Amino acid sequence: MSEYLSIAENINTSADQLRELVAKTSDSEIVAAVARNPNIPIDLLIHLAWDYLHETDKNPALELILVENPNLVEDIYYTYFESASPHFYKPDCYGGGTDSFFLRLPHWFLNNGLKHPDENIRSLVAGNINTPEEYLEQLAEDESWQVKTAVAHSPITPAKLLEKLAEHEDEDVRIAVAENTNTPVFVLQRLAIEESEVGEKAENTIAELAS
Repeated sequence: MSEYLSIAENINTSADQLRELVAKTSDSEIVAAVARNPNIPIDLLIHLAWDYLHETDKNPALELILVENPNLVEDIYYTYFESASPHFYKPDCYGGGTDSFFLRLPHWFLNNGLKHPDENIRSLVAGNINTPEEYLEQLAEDESWQVKTAVAHSPITPAKLLEKLAEHEDEDVRIAVAENTNTPVFVLQRLAIEESEVGEKAENTIAELAS
């Protein structure tokens, strides 16, 4: 296996050799090294993305790869993440809660998805628990209610943004705010007055915080 690892780490290893290597072994250390290799072909990178997306952060050719394939984020999204919609945090979501892989995306993916024209991809960024606060601030101003809803659901969204989103005209956004335990109590109390699902969710959250 040490021979395979040396081949995977060698920057002179060809794309075809990297393909052969992945076909020969399932050893995670070796496959991770393939994902970091600057010669990895785009289709193989996408193939490995579900388990090794974070390794591409360490790939020295990542910027060049993104230039060669500006649709890489989109390709990865529609290969793996589309079926995991909705893209926001909920306890025990998909059996993993905050440990769900797609909620812990690497920085390069978040950075490239932040202003992506596809609202589904922006929603994925908004619902990620690694998303920087400055990104959430931008996404809270997004034109899409879907993106705003993902921000409102996030357990890392600051109270000031939740207070602002609580005034949004879309009920789904306000429901998300009402369910978020980071929402200030005075905001929840205001939402609890609504005679709708918003009010019900706000009352439940207030009770949860009081218990």
